[in-house]
Formats: sequence, C-alpha cells, structure tokens
Amino acid sequence: MKRNQTKKRRKRGRKTGVELMRQVKTEWQKRPVDRIFREGYELKTQGKCPTCKQPINVEEFRDELSWKEYEIAGMCQSCQDKVFEEAEGG
Repeated sequence: MKRNQTKKRRKRGRKTGVELMRQVKTEWQKRPVDRIFREGYELKTQGKCPTCKQPINVEEFRDELSWKEYEIAGMCQSCQDKVFEEAEGG
C-alpha cells in the first residue's frame, strides 16, 4: 500500500519524505558563513584560496594549526602568514 501512496504523491508532483530530507540535507550541508560568502565557498570547493584566488598546495601547510585554519577559512599558507603577521603586529 505504501508503494501506491508514493506513486500517487509523485503523480501529483509532491515529494516523498525521503526526497524532502535529501533536499534539506543538500541545502544545509554548507555552513551559514559559506552561504553568506558564496564566492569564498566556491573558490574553496575549486581548491583555490578565497583571499588570493591562487590554487591551494596542501603540501605548503607547515603544521596542524595551519591545516585547521585552511579548513575553516580556506586560506593558503602564504595568505595565513600575511594575515596573522599583521594581527600579531609583525
């Protein structure tokens, strides 16, 4: 009986519960900050730094902290160095 109900829903153009959950999950996989700064998110998904827009070389990260910052902001090591040097007053 459930199959018939599912077919009826699809015929009427309504989505099933499973289809709705897939849609919601897909829409909310991005963090809120990624939805706000869409260009940065797109560059990160392309393997580019959102700051300088150059390709990311994962071998250039010096330590675990640099890697974590990359995961958060998507910045390459060079941009991280510039940003945090300025923040530290260097």
